[in-house]
Amino acid sequence: WVLLDSIDESRLRSSLDFEGAVRRVAVKLSKAMKRTHILMTGRPSAWRPRTDLDLCGRLFPLPEEEVKRSGQGHDAGPVFQVVRLEPLSSSQVEVFAAARGIGAVRPFMEAIERADAGSFTQRPQDLDELVGFWSERGLIGSRGELMTASVQRRLQDSQDRAHAYHMTPARAREGVEKLAAA
Repeated sequence: WVLLDSIDESRLRSSLDFEGAVRRVAVKLSKAMKRTHILMTGRPSAWRPRTDLDLCGRLFPLPEEEVKRSGQGHDAGPVFQVVRLEPLSSSQVEVFAAARGIGAVRPFMEAIERADAGSFTQRPQDLDELVGFWSERGLIGSRGELMTASVQRRLQDSQDRAHAYHMTPARAREGVEKLAAA
């Protein structure tokens, strides 16, 4: 089993980097392809259904015996299962917020609606950060404020592990700003 995690990040520098990375993996796995299962993860917006699926079908073909057993001919195209997590529902957001200690969930939900921050409630990690922002400040804030707080929180997390990174908070922030500018 091979996990290619966060394939969307392979396109941060160039859209062609995903193809290059998948080609390198295919070369490394070529002798073991018959017994290999590949799982790729990434944000749905980064997956290009037609071109990415065709590329993976060419580079990770089904073994001949699998084609026969599945009853699909070679011209049927690649056999992959594409799945995606559905965004959290409003009721799930309410349960999550209550579990994270927000006593008055209704004002929290109304503030999300007013701030048009629904996109920050779709995935648990984003929602956790939104709940943290609300708990600290009692409001939702603008998209810019939410993103700044998220970066700051992540920088603080890394500073808690400063012994492993040997980096001052100022240098970490400088690195994040340069990365964002790139």
